[in-house]
Amino acid sequence: MQSILKVLILEDVNADAILMEHELARANIKFISKIVQNKKDFLNELNSFNPDIILSDYRLPAFNGLEALEIVKKVSAEIPFIIVTGTLDEVTAANCIKKGAWDYVLKGNLIRLGSAVQEALKLKEEIEKRKLAEQSQQEIEQQYREIFNSSTDAFLIFDLKGNIKDANPKACKMYGYKYKDLIKLSGKDIIHPDYYHIFKNFKVEVRIEGEFFTESVDIHKDGTFFDVEVKGAEINYKGKSHLLAIVRDISKRKQADKMIQESEEKLRNFINTTTIGIWCFKPESPIDITQPVEKQIDEFMKSVCIECNETYAAMMGSTRDKILGIKLYEVLPDNVENREYFREFIKEGYKLDGGESHEISKTGEEKYFSNSFVATIIDNKITEAWGTQTDITGRKKAEETQKVLYNIAHAINTTKTLDELYQSIHIQLGKIIDTTNFYIALYDKENDTILFPYHIDEIDKYTSYPARKTLTAYVIRTGKPLLGTEEVIEQLIEAGEIGKGKKDTCTKFWVGVPLIVDNVAIGAIAVQSYNDASIYSEKDLEILEFVSDEIALAIKRKQAEQALQHEKDFYHSFVESLSDWVWEIDIQGVHTYSNKAVKNILGYEVDEVIGFSTKKLWTEKQQRKSDKWYREELTSGKGWKNFSAYFQHKDGSVRILESTAIPIYDTEKKLVGYRGIDHDITSRRQALQKIQESEEKYRTLTENLNVAVYRSMAYDKNKLIEINSAFVKMFGYKNKDEIKKLKVSSLYQNPKERKQFVRKMTKNNFVKNEELILKRKDGSKFIGSISAVLGRDRQGTGLYIDGFIEDITERKKAEEALQKSNKKLRKLHKELEEKVKKAVKELRDKDHILIHQSRQASMGEMIGNIAHQWRQPLSAVAAIIQNYEDAFEDEKLDMDYIEEHTDLIMDILQQMSRTIDDFRNFFKPNKLKVDFNVKEVVLNTIKFLENSIKFNNIKLVLNLPDNCIFTGFPNEYSQVILVILNNAKDVLLERKIKEKEIKINLEKEKNKIILKITDNAGGITPEVMDKIFNPYFTTKEDKGTGVGLYMSKMIIEKNMKGKLSFGNTKKGAEFKIEI
Repeated sequence: MQSILKVLILEDVNADAILMEHELARANIKFISKIVQNKKDFLNELNSFNPDIILSDYRLPAFNGLEALEIVKKVSAEIPFIIVTGTLDEVTAANCIKKGAWDYVLKGNLIRLGSAVQEALKLKEEIEKRKLAEQSQQEIEQQYREIFNSSTDAFLIFDLKGNIKDANPKACKMYGYKYKDLIKLSGKDIIHPDYYHIFKNFKVEVRIEGEFFTESVDIHKDGTFFDVEVKGAEINYKGKSHLLAIVRDISKRKQADKMIQESEEKLRNFINTTTIGIWCFKPESPIDITQPVEKQIDEFMKSVCIECNETYAAMMGSTRDKILGIKLYEVLPDNVENREYFREFIKEGYKLDGGESHEISKTGEEKYFSNSFVATIIDNKITEAWGTQTDITGRKKAEETQKVLYNIAHAINTTKTLDELYQSIHIQLGKIIDTTNFYIALYDKENDTILFPYHIDEIDKYTSYPARKTLTAYVIRTGKPLLGTEEVIEQLIEAGEIGKGKKDTCTKFWVGVPLIVDNVAIGAIAVQSYNDASIYSEKDLEILEFVSDEIALAIKRKQAEQALQHEKDFYHSFVESLSDWVWEIDIQGVHTYSNKAVKNILGYEVDEVIGFSTKKLWTEKQQRKSDKWYREELTSGKGWKNFSAYFQHKDGSVRILESTAIPIYDTEKKLVGYRGIDHDITSRRQALQKIQESEEKYRTLTENLNVAVYRSMAYDKNKLIEINSAFVKMFGYKNKDEIKKLKVSSLYQNPKERKQFVRKMTKNNFVKNEELILKRKDGSKFIGSISAVLGRDRQGTGLYIDGFIEDITERKKAEEALQKSNKKLRKLHKELEEKVKKAVKELRDKDHILIHQSRQASMGEMIGNIAHQWRQPLSAVAAIIQNYEDAFEDEKLDMDYIEEHTDLIMDILQQMSRTIDDFRNFFKPNKLKVDFNVKEVVLNTIKFLENSIKFNNIKLVLNLPDNCIFTGFPNEYSQVILVILNNAKDVLLERKIKEKEIKINLEKEKNKIILKITDNAGGITPEVMDKIFNPYFTTKEDKGTGVGLYMSKMIIEKNMKGKLSFGNTKKGAEFKIEI
């Protein structure tokens, strides 16, 4: 919907303002307007009305458009300001635009106002959009700079030579340099020598492919090496092409990968070697937990074993492959005892710790097991249950200690976090020993500090403290358990093993055991009492020793699990963010994994690719070509590198992918598939093809040119590398091989000029149209015009010279002949110039004669008019003088009479004097253009003929508006009018017209002022029309000179750039002056 435009109109003529509103409405512009006529009102409305656009007259009483414009520019330069005025010359209009006006419209051409307003509003909108865009660009640049400086990756910007031009703080920290030192280095200064080729490829591939990704090894300032991952792209930096490298330190990830592998291996070993049975049962369909309990038990008894370890299978008297798929009721009888077992499970929130079950093994043996398991519940439905199982058949009534120890082992395997594990251990141990003061400590070797991830104490609360000589540090250092009675602690102090007054030496009884992993003590678990010196025993120490190994493994496993999950999350995010296609296939070539880049490369969703063979994605031609090779590679276990294949895009187009893959083995070193990455090289291949086509076109073109094209070695090597056929022909040899054996300098008439030519090339890198005398095989000479460029390597050393030679011998001969001809032509031109000057002078002399004659003729006619005007006042003066005699005879001649009649005579004489002044001013030429009112000039001219016109009874009809202002020569314009009026008067008298009439009509039409002078004397005869503006042509016989109309046309059309024309009307002739 179009918004309402607010228009402020500064105009002192209300009618003109209304016309402006009318034109805006006619242009379909929806608007509201305010009209003001002075500065005060203008300022008020500018602030209160808040206009969208301003229309202003140029001239106003005590105010003008330019002053208003300056005010608006100070308030808001974005408000369009359009000058709307009656008249405005080009200089003034240009000045208005220069000072900030958006446009100007003449009131005589108001039809343009609507479009001018629309164009101004359109321009205003574009200016606002551009400012918003500039502001947005600045914000984006600021955001990019913040990202650059705050990134956790190193950002390095290289010029095309490989020099570092900018770096972010992370880069300085990563490489150990200060910023000012780092940007002085080249890329080679920070990369391991074995990886220089990667840096070279980086510079090339970024420019060709637009991006680059690899892994490398870089060098720290201190000389240490570290693994990095590098992404690259070409960017515009400070107006020039540069290379951006995003570098990430992956040393820890490499170490973590190794740790993950070790951890996974340990976990697999644990599962396979643990004495705890591990199982997972899944219902035939999810069990609704909102239904009755007995119904839930019925459905759970039908659950199927979908996972277990060999320990569980052995407990059930079978093997894993035979246990998988059995129903739960096959090993767990549906009896009262076992149903109570499930009721307890449901009561406890679908999880059970240490529940006892009565089961039957596959060999038929009755067994009792202690189970810990938990159900997975989604949307109030059990989808599966995982659990561990311990055979308690032989120790159904074992001691509570055994139960507690089992619970601790259970917690190790079921808790999700270390904090949960520590809390569970604390609770379970508290059932059999005093754990009022209990902690788990880990040793930070790098800082020689004891860390306390779990610490419960009556007196102190620690998170860490220096190891030094403490009981905890002693146990970790020796790797041995300690039953620390007061006596034992005192002995250790005396032996210097621990320090007196150190942490935990104020205890009455302290018991601790080391947490050992891979024969290395990583920490300790301990209990203590501050008031009972006999609270613990050797049995308590054994209990702690029993759980310590499990706790140590659990800590390491949980830490590894967290690191593994972190690395998995990172790897998944990284792979999914890659623009290359990352995939995994089995040994049949069927995809088992794909990142989402396949969508951009081949158009397929990930789900569409999974389960799909790679071969089926190839084009038919590629399948036929590579089928055998691919089958062999899939079974080789070697993988492949940079294999290029043509793939069929989902839309039918063809893509070229470059593939690299490595084999994947399972834990038994059996080949299970391949993991790889495919890079889309379609654009690169197309570019190479275009280069080849371009080179072929170049060879075709050069072989068909008439000029000699060559490439030679630079400097002193002095040999030709490539030449075209025209080169062989130009120098008169049989073939290319013959001429290539020669030294380049031997083709010069003066071989030394070859060295001079090469020196000039080295200095300027090129030469153009260098003229040298060359020598053919037969010894004949010719003039060659050589243009060439010097090719350099990346270090700036000249390698070769590419150029072409044109035989200009004939052209030089023609130029010499042309110079001789030009010399004769210049002589002839000089003689002709003298003749032209002489002819022009003669023409100017003739023009001066014509002008003089025209002015003399006009003066003659004017003198006649003045004489006619003087007759009446001279007769009046004569009559007054004659009255003096009569007054004297009548004795009336006194001083009063004389003064009265003398004053009357002086008035008449002054009037006659003014006539002479007007006559003199009329013939005074104007030297400068001035603004004049055409109406005033016409009326002043008529005054000279007024008495003659009245005397001859000629009716004068005038239509002269006031608004016709022109910049020109008013006296010359008046002279033209006088000539036309005199001619009209003479022809009216000559033809004895009874009702003589002359009409003068003045009008303004667009940018023209038109004056029409019409008579009723019958018109101009046909035989006169073609000659009327000819010099010395007259129809007045003895009365005229024949130069009046000729000079009138010269004045209007040459001096004033206007037009003087004539024609006949129904009653007479009409002369029209247009300026």
